Amino acid sequence: VTTAKIINDAVTKDKLLSHNYPAFEAILSADVYPADATNTKLSLDSEIFDTDGCYNNTGSTVTLNGISVPSYSFAPNVAGKYYILAQVLINPTASNNVARGICEILKNNNAIVTSDLASNTSSNFEFITPSVAIITELNGTSDYVHATGYSDNTSASNRFKGDGTIARTFFGAYRIGD
Repeated sequence: VTTAKIINDAVTKDKLLSHNYPAFEAILSADVYPADATNTKLSLDSEIFDTDGCYNNTGSTVTLNGISVPSYSFAPNVAGKYYILAQVLINPTASNNVARGICEILKNNNAIVTSDLASNTSSNFEFITPSVAIITELNGTSDYVHATGYSDNTSASNRFKGDGTIARTFFGAYRIGD
């Protein structure tokens, strides 16, 4: 901590930890049934926390902190490096039907990290939980990130598991520095 960060003699939590904000975590509050073999934006509608009001947990574009934020996206209003993570729990409505599952984080609609899990045998998975994490820079004025999921299913309906009390499918980020 430099003297520029401490204006007076009092060392406070806010002065020491302010670099970790903005931050948020959101979860999928209920099951979602996406189309088979289709990349789908995760509709993470339940905020666990959002320190600076930078996450849009709605299905349409909104303005947050003067920034136009697409649906289910995080657009921080402070530039810096961010640690971003996401997970999708893929659990079709019938057993042993997941052949492939993908979780991605996209920055300005371009994939920046992907987890791709696939069965290479005749036996498929009952469920699969791809997860991703990355550190990337966000400019604080127009950059935004969101998460997507993909499930290739041999039969039955695809399902991304949601739950109002436990993080089965989630997305989060926090600033780690300049």
